Amino acid sequence: ATDPDGNVIAEVEDDLIRTTLKLRGMLGYKLINGDGFKLRVATGVSYDLLLGIDNSEGNIAWEMDDFKDGSFNLDLAVGLDIAFLTVEPGLSYGLTNVFEDDPLLSENDAKYVTTSLTVGIVLGGGSR
Repeated sequence: ATDPDGNVIAEVEDDLIRTTLKLRGMLGYKLINGDGFKLRVATGVSYDLLLGIDNSEGNIAWEMDDFKDGSFNLDLAVGLDIAFLTVEPGLSYGLTNVFEDDPLLSENDAKYVTTSLTVGIVLGGGSR
């Protein structure tokens, strides 16, 4: 929370676990397209549909009704293929406020920032 001057007066950390279903659309560009090595960047938008909240180890009594049903995000990723392995770290920045429109939370414009790591196997040699 902040005071009227914008100074942080309280910070809350909680062990809140969200379960979401992510729908994503990405566009990418290959920077390097070698035989055994590929490097790409991608950006796009996604929508995270909130399926559940687990706050069993938290200090604050969060409930599903406190949060919006979903959030729109801007996604960025860098992909790397070496031989038959692929690795893609990503960042998803929320464009939608986290909390439901509640007068008690009206000053809070919290948004999700989520990191991800995708690891996989390239089948069929991939496309050139």
